[in-house]
Amino acid sequence: ASASSTLAIADIFDMQQSRMVQAIQLLDEQIVFDIDENEMLLLPIKDKKTHTYEAGGEKHELDIRLYELRSLTLSSDPQGVKVGEVFCAAESSWGGELDILVVVRPIGHTGLSSDRYAESLTVQWLSAE
Repeated sequence: ASASSTLAIADIFDMQQSRMVQAIQLLDEQIVFDIDENEMLLLPIKDKKTHTYEAGGEKHELDIRLYELRSLTLSSDPQGVKVGEVFCAAESSWGGELDILVVVRPIGHTGLSSDRYAESLTVQWLSAE
């Protein structure tokens, strides 16, 4: 619950803007056209707020968020055109520390449909803690 609260506070303080800049930089390395970070939108995707992962024989219920990364320069639509997705998973500890995994996937990435909640990467991340 505290991870969810922290993610909500992060959204309020617009910390997602820094997530978007990081996502754009990563995405820019993977696609053939240039992306201008000043011409991008990060729109929340309505989805469940938590997901349960199994790592090392233990179940971990993590708070998650999904965002569409949209380019305003590739379309005349004021909402832009979708060029990728950003997935965030958060886990909090008793010490007040929050660990966040951010996964950026360009449009057309197979994981967008076959691994919606980035199971494989999240389990690796949880196992490495």
